[in-house]
Amino acid sequence: VYLAAGFVFITFALAIGFYQAAKLWGSAWSWDPKELSSVVVWLYYGGLNLVSWRLPRGERKGFIIALLSVVGIVLLGLNYLVQLIFPSLHRF
Repeated sequence: VYLAAGFVFITFALAIGFYQAAKLWGSAWSWDPKELSSVVVWLYYGGLNLVSWRLPRGERKGFIIALLSVVGIVLLGLNYLVQLIFPSLHRF
């Protein structure tokens, strides 16, 4: 349930970001490293959400989902590092 809710929040955040980018820069997608890494994280969490619903119940399911969630958190950290390492249109 928490993965599904998190995926919905990430989806709304990306949609708002695409809207703001289209409004500011005239295009919602510019192949910026930050945009690309954000979409990779979104796709990962979408796949993780599907996997979590399809795995059979049991102790191993919880362990597998927890492990994959940690990988997702690492991807989120790498997404932030992309902002610091590569030149980008996005500034904080």
